Amino acid sequence: MVQSVISVEGVSFSYRPNAKEPTFALKDINLEVQAGEYLVIVGHNGSGKSTLAKHFNALLAPSKGQVKVNDLDTRDSSNTLSVRKTVGMVFQVPDNQIVATVVEEDVAFGPLNFGLMATEVNERVMEALAMMDLSGFEKKTSHHLSLGERKRVALATVLSMKPEVLAFDDHSPTWPHPWYCS
Repeated sequence: MVQSVISVEGVSFSYRPNAKEPTFALKDINLEVQAGEYLVIVGHNGSGKSTLAKHFNALLAPSKGQVKVNDLDTRDSSNTLSVRKTVGMVFQVPDNQIVATVVEEDVAFGPLNFGLMATEVNERVMEALAMMDLSGFEKKTSHHLSLGERKRVALATVLSMKPEVLAFDDHSPTWPHPWYCS
């Protein structure tokens, strides 16, 4: 039997679980994502797509049910780093993901937090910037970039962490296509 990279079993989630009558953003969701598989989740605004994606890398924990990434329970805080190394999240709004003022510092943020040596971090930064056609942007100030450039920086920040899975929140036509990175 092939092990799923992501397994969602009976997941429900409420942003206000202690409310008298909680409203669920997710209710009894089940799905599995296999290695190499492309999965698209489609729905109206407010249907829970972003909420579900945030469960994939332990930004949110289920109110009920279980999410496992490579068989690691995302509710267990001791698994959070491993889960986030596996599933990289690219947010809908790049400014919610850009944390530094200079592009190379932003792209280096994730690998540095993994405790990698400076030489490996630098290699990853250069590789991710090259994949996103951002070579030469290393010293540019993030807030001076166009929206499209900031989106590419946001994706480079995730690519520099070399995750097994890329989770895009709102993969709109303005985002680079997934095959752009290959």
